[in-house]
Amino acid sequence: MLLLMLLLLVPSSTEVVFMKEPVDSEVFAGKTTERFDCILKSLSHSDVNVRWIHTDRIGVKRTYSLATITQTRETYKIVGKTSEGDFSLRVSNATEADAGVFQCRVRQKNGVIALSTKGTLTVLFPPADGYPQCSSSRLQNGKTELNCIVNSKASTVNLNWTKRGEPTSLGQDTQVRELSTTITLNDNDNGVVFRCSISGESVDSDMFCNVTPMSLPPSVAFRSGLTETSAAIGGSVTLKCDSIGKPYISTLRWFYGDRPIERTSGRFRLSMNDTMLEISEMTENDHDKPVTCEASIPSGLATNITRFLNIFKVVTFKPQTISPISSNQLSSLNGLLFLAGSGIAVIFIFIIIVICMYYHNKNRLNVASTIG
Repeated sequence: MLLLMLLLLVPSSTEVVFMKEPVDSEVFAGKTTERFDCILKSLSHSDVNVRWIHTDRIGVKRTYSLATITQTRETYKIVGKTSEGDFSLRVSNATEADAGVFQCRVRQKNGVIALSTKGTLTVLFPPADGYPQCSSSRLQNGKTELNCIVNSKASTVNLNWTKRGEPTSLGQDTQVRELSTTITLNDNDNGVVFRCSISGESVDSDMFCNVTPMSLPPSVAFRSGLTETSAAIGGSVTLKCDSIGKPYISTLRWFYGDRPIERTSGRFRLSMNDTMLEISEMTENDHDKPVTCEASIPSGLATNITRFLNIFKVVTFKPQTISPISSNQLSSLNGLLFLAGSGIAVIFIFIIIVICMYYHNKNRLNVASTIG
């Protein structure tokens, strides 16, 4: 009988009833969590001692009293009204150290302890700026390896490789930070974009990277002998564009300046499967104009080449007509000729006199020398 009375006097643990308990939660690093609920239904909340237990991801368990949370834990806060039995917790500025399990522990005065359910906090770390990163490498066996990674501190994500945006996956994996896949390339893959997309709880927007493991631009050249870019005004110029690419040239386009030449029209004439362009009726406005030939392959990879037009004027010389000389002009001309002839005669006579005097004096000196 005494034992039965003692059992009746000792409150049972059923006096503590959890109306709301913690549930699993996810939060981005640096953000604030939802409430971890701990709401009690009890006759007297002053007769209970409530603590929060946190077990981190490596299993280290820490117990925090309400006073500790209030006074020393800046990022932990009791957000409920404790006087009404609400001891709910909220974590702000969440970090990796906050990840783990939260549990509410209630101890009654008689020493009986009641534990709530456990709520797991997952702290999400989105990929850093610049991630994911794509790369490709050629293996010794001739195959190509595609590699896609996110930074090491990011939460694990789902990775998926696709080609040309097609839904067919080349390789995929979940809850990883790196994914490699091996493929065999052929000419049809030249210039083709391969994309690695990431998804998961830590990814809040479309994130992807692209890589082009085979990039061999087509080659383009103007053929000598069939290309003439100099012409006179009113003449014409011709340009012959040769191109080659893998797997093949799918499009050949011409541009006059910024204007595309898509078909024969006006003074622009395309021929030889659009590989030759002739421009006629050249004017001064055509001088120094760029003419471009652009070749592309099915993937869109393209190469272009440009020549500048040289347009010149043809200079002609007109014969000069001599008008007949009038009688007055003829008389004046005769007078000038007479004066010129008279002057020349005087000069000639003067020169003869000087020469004669020179020889006369020379003979006199010779005679005097002989007599002496």
